[in-house]
Amino acid sequence: FTNGMAPVACPCPYVLTLYDMSLFLHARTQPWKSRLLIRSLVPRAARLATAIITATNSARADIIRVLRLPPAQVQVDVGSPRLSIPGGLRWKR
Repeated sequence: FTNGMAPVACPCPYVLTLYDMSLFLHARTQPWKSRLLIRSLVPRAARLATAIITATNSARADIIRVLRLPPAQVQVDVGSPRLSIPGGLRWKR
């Protein structure tokens, strides 16, 4: 799922794309509707994701720090087919 949005209840493993943490680090520059809605949903979606991908090391560091995620869960991927998903993708039954 892109831009930090994922279904509230997803029955399968998913990889989440987060581009940056601007909604958290620069909240005043964001529309109030985005701050209210997305800031409340992104942390939950990130915690439940099997893996999170982002485009830069700087964004990765911000995501780990702001959302308090384990570093192994967040990876920089600029289109490389070598993305490593911890534990692989497996259906939850």
